[in-house]
Amino acid sequence: MATKTLRSWLCLSALLLWGAGAHAADSAVMRVVVVQPTDLKMYVSELGVAQRLLDKAGITVRVRVWQAQFAGKEAGTVAVALEFASLSEMARYYEQTQSNPELAAQLGKIAVLRKVVSDSLYQDIGR
Repeated sequence: MATKTLRSWLCLSALLLWGAGAHAADSAVMRVVVVQPTDLKMYVSELGVAQRLLDKAGITVRVRVWQAQFAGKEAGTVAVALEFASLSEMARYYEQTQSNPELAAQLGKIAVLRKVVSDSLYQDIGR
């Protein structure tokens, strides 16, 4: 079920970006997942393991973890940003999450360490 939803989400994102023009397919994209981790230190550590597995698989993605400061009731909120050079690189990432058993297992470990609050895709629109 989760795989089907993920594929649908990726296809919809691709269609929306495709509809925005050829520039969109070549522009950088960033997936931002806002989470509530059960153990922040362990969560960040496990993300580091996932980053190394992605590097090993030849996937170019920059994983960054942000925590809100001076944000009122949102202070302490954690956001994970996955920055891809292009939508096609993001698609390669999703292919690896399905075909690479070591990566899939690591992402499973990460999933139990957090509750997803929101999941968004941002497109670089230039300056």
